[in-house]
Amino acid sequence: MILKITEKLKLFYPHFEDRNFKKTFLNALPFWLSAFITGVVSVLYAKLFLWAELGTIYVFIRASWISSLTFLLSWWLVSKFSPYARGSGIPQVNAAIELSNPKHNCKVHRLLDFKVILIKVLSSLTKVFGGGVIGRKFPTIQISSLVSRHSFYEYLKDQ
Repeated sequence: MILKITEKLKLFYPHFEDRNFKKTFLNALPFWLSAFITGVVSVLYAKLFLWAELGTIYVFIRASWISSLTFLLSWWLVSKFSPYARGSGIPQVNAAIELSNPKHNCKVHRLLDFKVILIKVLSSLTKVFGGGVIGRKFPTIQISSLVSRHSFYEYLKDQ
């Protein structure tokens, strides 16, 4: 997606005289788009987190027995479908940064996979909905790094 937008802008800006501006702008554009997409996903996750917190009130007033089931469901989602979604996410991001070279691309892909994003979001929202006390900052860092990596994957592969 980022590659397509960059190619269209290359066609849109042929009339600029300053070659350094064009080169700098077109090189920075993928980073700006990735930052925008990451920001949108982070805000969406924060809104979903808020709705899950509001659902906690409903759970405690109407059916407090659901709380135990949500904890069990959250644990099951992570252990069954994506063990790399476990914990805060900071160790996974640090490991991906340390392993970020073509030789270890398969390992980084396992740490920063779309399935990890999905399970991280679902398990954390499920746990918060049931009354679990978890922070939103560290999962947001992991989710943001996953989104950023996937938005650049096609662009960097073609470079």
